[in-house]
Amino acid sequence: MSTKIQKDIVCPACGQTQKLEMYTSVNAEENPELRRDILRESMFDWECRHCGYTAQMAYPMIYHDPMNAFMICLRPSGAVSGAEPIPAVRALKKRSVKNPQELKEKILIFEAGLDDAAVELVKNAIVTVVRKNLDGNVHAYFCAATEE
Repeated sequence: MSTKIQKDIVCPACGQTQKLEMYTSVNAEENPELRRDILRESMFDWECRHCGYTAQMAYPMIYHDPMNAFMICLRPSGAVSGAEPIPAVRALKKRSVKNPQELKEKILIFEAGLDDAAVELVKNAIVTVVRKNLDGNVHAYFCAATEE
């Protein structure tokens, strides 16, 4: 079951307060529209109703896909918990990510039936080669492709 809460958010541009609905957990099977919003990278978008200021509001959440047997914890702060999983989730693939882009990537990797460790190794190799030719920070993300 997907769970949402409301928090008061103060706009950094105009100082006005408004409510923000935040999903603390998403069940992809029960709420495919939330899965779609994550993959479209719009779930964490926020716009101030007063002044139009926009920002990405990443917050902690759990994404669960029972059909594909995985669970992903989004932890923007990067904090790690040492909690032991309950028996119902022990058999699931469990991962922790730091931002909405990594959340989207893990969803696509697991839905494609791929080994995420192998994908990370390939990405690391590609980034290493690209960094030799470019200055600056380089990031790589898996993107699902169809035969079309």
